[in-house]
Amino acid sequence: MLTEFMAKSFKGEIRYNVTEQQENADQLQLYLLRNRQTKDTIFGRQAQRYRLEFSPTRLFTFNIEYSANSSLNKRVNSREWKQQSRQWNLQASSAPVNRFSLESEWEKQLSFEKMTDLGIQEIPPTPFNKGGENAPRIVSNIRRDERTNRLRFQYQLTDKITLGLQGAYETEDDTDLTEIPPPPPLVKGGRGGFDTHTRSLSLENQFSYSFFGKGRVNLSYQIAYGKSKGNLPLAKYNFYDGLSHEVRCRTDYRVQKFTDITLRFNYRLLATEHDKPEHRAEVEVVAEL
Repeated sequence: MLTEFMAKSFKGEIRYNVTEQQENADQLQLYLLRNRQTKDTIFGRQAQRYRLEFSPTRLFTFNIEYSANSSLNKRVNSREWKQQSRQWNLQASSAPVNRFSLESEWEKQLSFEKMTDLGIQEIPPTPFNKGGENAPRIVSNIRRDERTNRLRFQYQLTDKITLGLQGAYETEDDTDLTEIPPPPPLVKGGRGGFDTHTRSLSLENQFSYSFFGKGRVNLSYQIAYGKSKGNLPLAKYNFYDGLSHEVRCRTDYRVQKFTDITLRFNYRLLATEHDKPEHRAEVEVVAEL
């Protein structure tokens, strides 16, 4: 009984992906997946993913996931771009009744991005570079620490209508690890531009209407407040300082029930505290022949 219970309650998944392109590569070592991301590498990528799911009953599910990625790219403009990241994700969901579900999620991602210029020549020696001909120069070296906490509620009002509510708190801390003397503070009380810290709190309302096999309409409205400190360029494309409002609409509709033609409409309205409102609309026809 215990063995059967464990077999039904636990599910696991492991994924491992390797891509490697080298100059004058040793074929045997390459096929044995050795000597990866070395000085002879033109492009290399390695991705690992581990996931474990525990679901003892239909009412409760717990997921834990860990992924690690590394990549090395020397294809562009005589520069070397190296990235390493690790990500942890914990997710718990419960459906105490048929039409209501509750889900919480915690996510942490730690990443390092380093860009080196390989084409600089006749660099004079400094305390931070050896100098000489073809001496590489570090362009940027960024450490990024991101954390996200989410809480979602979903209620199926009818067979066609589903309502949702999601709250999220996100943080990001970026540090410049490049070994150069720090510049003077750009603003009074600033830290010289070597650190960036962002904090954002958001609340999103969701509405979904189903056409019973023909398509679906998804509407959402999100209000968020963000705060940042520091002068490094922000990597998060969806962060806005101050108060922001975002409305999204996505509609998919099949012209007939048994055709492969789908009409798709996407609309996005973004209004932030410091920029003018932005509207974006897309119309798409998808056909599978």
